[in-house]
Amino acid sequence: RNAARHAGADSGGLARAFHDDRPRQSNRPACVAGAKDGLLPDGRESAFVMFKDQVAYMPMVAGILKKVRNSGEIATVTSQIVHEKDDFKFFVDEDGEHLRHEPNMLGDRGKIIGVYALAKTKEGELYVEVMTMDQIEAVRKTSRSQTGGPWNGPFATEMYRKTVIRRLAKRLPLST
Repeated sequence: RNAARHAGADSGGLARAFHDDRPRQSNRPACVAGAKDGLLPDGRESAFVMFKDQVAYMPMVAGILKKVRNSGEIATVTSQIVHEKDDFKFFVDEDGEHLRHEPNMLGDRGKIIGVYALAKTKEGELYVEVMTMDQIEAVRKTSRSQTGGPWNGPFATEMYRKTVIRRLAKRLPLST
């Protein structure tokens, strides 16, 4: 409860939700979800956010990656944005998933066409998740903050990366 109070201390409506003498119905489920995840509500690992009059728990990219790394089974994990002028190839064959990405770092990379996340286990097994911008857009349209917030503005690419990392993490070993 103290972590939740400190997490909400700096943000208007969220601060009122956690410091109000009247308990809000949504605080407890959000706090329980955060406690089960074992992530700090520091805005980096996870956060409590307000949606209308409800407090919601949101794991952030750093928190998802922390849980993946803490499993002890993952050697590397990354997520990257793919632009139309990058050299990108993804395919699946009898040997599994293959991905090659060479960003065009010396000039205009063109518009964003997709995003991917990959993880390699310590045993060498590769997990890959690739999403087109149409797939990312479909996820954005289901978001409660689809018309504002981080999806629109300087952090949009972080939301793209978070989306594909969340999808990949469903298939990876996680710590709790």
